[in-house]
Amino acid sequence: MFGIKYRFIKEIENIPRIGTFPIIEIPTIQNNEFSNGHVQIFLPVWIQKSWGKLTSYGGAGYWINQGSNNKNWFFSGWEIQYDISAIITLGGELYYHSPETMNSKSATGFNIGGFINFSENFHLIYSVGQSLKNTPFFSVYTGLLWTI
Repeated sequence: MFGIKYRFIKEIENIPRIGTFPIIEIPTIQNNEFSNGHVQIFLPVWIQKSWGKLTSYGGAGYWINQGSNNKNWFFSGWEIQYDISAIITLGGELYYHSPETMNSKSATGFNIGGFINFSENFHLIYSVGQSLKNTPFFSVYTGLLWTI
């Protein structure tokens, strides 16, 4: 996965930050559990507002989902997070997405997670969550974020 974050509007006292974070997802293994085997592209718009240690952000985007039996789909979500310290941040999110394939259903779910700042530019990000509607699933995610 590769993405680039771009801010259109800088956050000031009464105006939120507005930007985009397009992502290209390139399959690396042949396994239906991890990928549909085709390049996917996500085109989102996000907004964010902070009040001291509390930050809230969210938005919506469109996934271009190539492949037979696949559908392009819509994703939206909203998160709130709190900086416990300069090193640890915790938060939670609610999200919705439309069906990804001709045979799937939409999903609504939540995640609880956060990040650990090893430095200003290097972070461990993690979340745990599950669906609330339609297809039942449980998810766990960890990743390394390098901010340049």
